[in-house]
Amino acid sequence: MKRLFSFFLFLVLTGNALANEPLQVFVSVLPNKFFVERVGGEFVKVESLVKTGETPETFNPSPSQITRLANADLYLRTGAEFEHSLLRRVQAVNQNILILDLRQDKAQPSHLHGDAHIWTSPRLVQQMAYQISEQLKTLLPEHADQIGKNCEMFIEELKALDEEIAGYLSSLKHREFIVFHPAWSYFAADYDLQQIALEHEGKEPGAKRIATVIKAAAGKQIKTVFKQPAIMHRAIDRIAEALGAGVETLDPLAEDYANNLRSVAKLIAASGS
Repeated sequence: MKRLFSFFLFLVLTGNALANEPLQVFVSVLPNKFFVERVGGEFVKVESLVKTGETPETFNPSPSQITRLANADLYLRTGAEFEHSLLRRVQAVNQNILILDLRQDKAQPSHLHGDAHIWTSPRLVQQMAYQISEQLKTLLPEHADQIGKNCEMFIEELKALDEEIAGYLSSLKHREFIVFHPAWSYFAADYDLQQIALEHEGKEPGAKRIATVIKAAAGKQIKTVFKQPAIMHRAIDRIAEALGAGVETLDPLAEDYANNLRSVAKLIAASGS
């Protein structure tokens, strides 16, 4: 009898332990990891496929990452190029994995098409936070109230961040900024800026493209051109030399989301003042 009681006690305790385990969530990049953690709190365990120092454009998942992803509860899809083939492989193993599709509708203006960095817009992240919250509340109904509160708090923080960034960029004399990779289209759209990207249609810039960018920037009094971590920047250095400008780094993949966007706004403001 004691053995039977012990067996049932073991089942109950094991069931409770499993019920209290955090939801396993995968995302493509570190900013999205931050968003899910802010909304889901202690109820989620989040892993980003692309790590610090890597880029989505050159990312190749390891076998261990694919295995862990195949056992995940939820994946957030935001439009990284590698997602289509990767998710097809994962769904062949686990058809039940939930995919929350946060990609932006094709009705977006044409200059935003091809840019998957939707998180550079604090206004779009507010929408993303709500979608994440609704999905997590469905999966974790017992924690729905707390998840909802987390989401509301996060959205208020994003609204404040949006206003702060708008303040930094409100009185620019020149609203153009030069980058290597066109990762800031949504940020530029939010704050009435013009992103001039060296990389065009996914192609490495040649002499003709570099000359085109130099001509477009001439007379704009651009003080800084911007490189991106983990990408070679010989072309950026040539642009900077031609314009007599400095070189700074903008990172669209930083996990410390709010502070990173503040830094980005201040750097662009200094370049265009």
